[in-house]
Amino acid sequence: MTGSAGTHRRSEQTKADADCHPSDRHSSTTHIPRRPDIKILLCAALTAVPFTAAIAKDADSVKLVYDHVLPNVPGKSIKAVLVEYGPGGTSPAHTHPKSAFIYATVLEGAIRSQVNDGPAKTYRAGESFSEFPGDHHA
Repeated sequence: MTGSAGTHRRSEQTKADADCHPSDRHSSTTHIPRRPDIKILLCAALTAVPFTAAIAKDADSVKLVYDHVLPNVPGKSIKAVLVEYGPGGTSPAHTHPKSAFIYATVLEGAIRSQVNDGPAKTYRAGESFSEFPGDHHA
């Protein structure tokens, strides 16, 4: 997830993975626990790198819902993207550009995420998280 804001919707994953505690799962991808229609709203500022580049190839749908140039920061903008994943959807591990600030809010369902060497955490509807410039996201 590089350089914009977005919403992720991910649905069902394997029952074995969904039934285990998030700390018991290890992977280099962001996993979505077994739930229908998961949505996440992400916001990123101060970036010129297309947000969808890191997630578009694995998503069922990617829709730009907001794009605003930052007039006092030449070449930079803030974007919001709605991303939808099908059953078992994941995003490949990636590193955010040094100018990307990511803010995400889970709208429906849940998402499992790990940033840098921190612990993996599952975020559920109504919860938010941030990722900072240069963060490695898995």
